[in-house]
Amino acid sequence: MRLTLLLLFAISGLLLGQAPASQYVDVVHLHGKDAVSGTVITYDYGTRVVLVQDNGTTMDFEWDEVKRVNFRLNKDQKAEVAATQPIDVDPVPVQDKNSTLFNRKRKFMHQFSAGMSFGAIQVDNVNFGFRLRRVNIGGGAAYHLVRSFNKINIGVGVDLSLMNHELQEKVLSATGQFEYLFGSGKNRPFVRFEAGMSYPFGAGSRDGEVTKRTISPMVHPSVGFEFGGDNGPLQRLTVDLGYRFLTNSFTITDANLDVIERKVSYQRLILRAGVRF
Repeated sequence: MRLTLLLLFAISGLLLGQAPASQYVDVVHLHGKDAVSGTVITYDYGTRVVLVQDNGTTMDFEWDEVKRVNFRLNKDQKAEVAATQPIDVDPVPVQDKNSTLFNRKRKFMHQFSAGMSFGAIQVDNVNFGFRLRRVNIGGGAAYHLVRSFNKINIGVGVDLSLMNHELQEKVLSATGQFEYLFGSGKNRPFVRFEAGMSYPFGAGSRDGEVTKRTISPMVHPSVGFEFGGDNGPLQRLTVDLGYRFLTNSFTITDANLDVIERKVSYQRLILRAGVRF
């Protein structure tokens, strides 16, 4: 009997000590408008936020209108929290981490990409006295650290590419990346521009030994599409198609110790796929 009474007192204390749900409110802060409060019923990252106010009014906001969302904010502390937050700073939302609406937004992302390159090379036919053009296939992989500014992504990283599989000509590049995304939502098209400095290595010539290589610029414009995952900005897939322009310079010493200066211009159509997290 004594144990039963103790259990009843414990359960009663927990029920009385727990704040009712009506004391909590979700607050949606908007760009250039007053914040609105109520209950968020739809939080679709990158697309929209739907909120129902206490009077039953349903409000549907496009993602570009939303500055931030505070989930389960205590009504008694609402005015105090709003007064202490600066206007020009986007603070970390007050959220219930146990809620499925918890926003895991961050501004830096890792990006890994890989792809294949296609280009035409000229081959001299000594027997018939004319040149043939045939397709040369290569490939590559890259890593970039990307900083996100809403519709603009800026990144820096490294790129390793096989430009000619027959001669095993490879290029290591340090590149910068600028990307602009169109529209809103999880799936968006984009344009991307990469540029940097590259250093060739590998075989490089059948005529002799490569004794000197020079660093040269590289540019790579492309267009593509970004596909969003369920984890917001933490899981994004990208596909892009572009053209890479690169000129490498070699100094070759042949078997007769003759020095040959050679420039090789690469123009490659490149299809890539990547992941951001």
